[in-house]
Amino acid sequence: MKYNMSRVEQLETIQAEARELFKRKNADYGDAFATSGIIGVLVRIQDKINRFIKITKRSVQLVDDESVRDTLMDLHNYAAMGVMLDEPVKTNTLKVRKVIPDATLPRRSSDGAVGYDLYSSCDVAVYGRGQALVDTGISMTLPFGTYGRVAPRSGLAVKNGINVGAGVIDPDYTGEVKVLLFNHSDEIFWIKRGDRIAQLIIEKCDTPIVEEVDMLDTTERGQGGFGSTGR
Repeated sequence: MKYNMSRVEQLETIQAEARELFKRKNADYGDAFATSGIIGVLVRIQDKINRFIKITKRSVQLVDDESVRDTLMDLHNYAAMGVMLDEPVKTNTLKVRKVIPDATLPRRSSDGAVGYDLYSSCDVAVYGRGQALVDTGISMTLPFGTYGRVAPRSGLAVKNGINVGAGVIDPDYTGEVKVLLFNHSDEIFWIKRGDRIAQLIIEKCDTPIVEEVDMLDTTERGQGGFGSTGR
């Protein structure tokens, strides 16, 4: 920071740098804040202020000035996190909208079921050794920090040779959910409106920044390929 700046210019510079820092830090601790809630944000803010007070008591001018800058930037980011926790998208709720009025909402078949059953909103024929893109009549907003994986239903796979393809729903996709079905049998598979066709599994995800490096950390396995660890 340039010390010949006015106090207003210094604060504006800190604010601009904080915005850029926030874009990078969001991936680092945003999900942790979403999990711990506003209490986690307040704990971080209190900890930061306490550390700043301890450093200030040392009466070292350069350290103090640097701590003011770092503290303001961190508090700016923590405050932004607290605001973001109130945004509807950052909840543990799976929000579903019916694109077709009589579409069936996803639901679990039992308390212990991991997947939510997805239902067809139309009549479809999946020809033998063929495929079909089946409408569900719904769109959704996934919980913060997750993506949706569309998986086959075990009964359809075993009894009818029906499998699922293109099974990833990105968290920023809010269009109608459609299920790509493959028929690995020789017979036509008939789907009626309201039939269960697949299951939706909500999984945690992380999207770290890609960093190019000249060398990777050494591991015991190293560059050993498939089967290099034995039977």
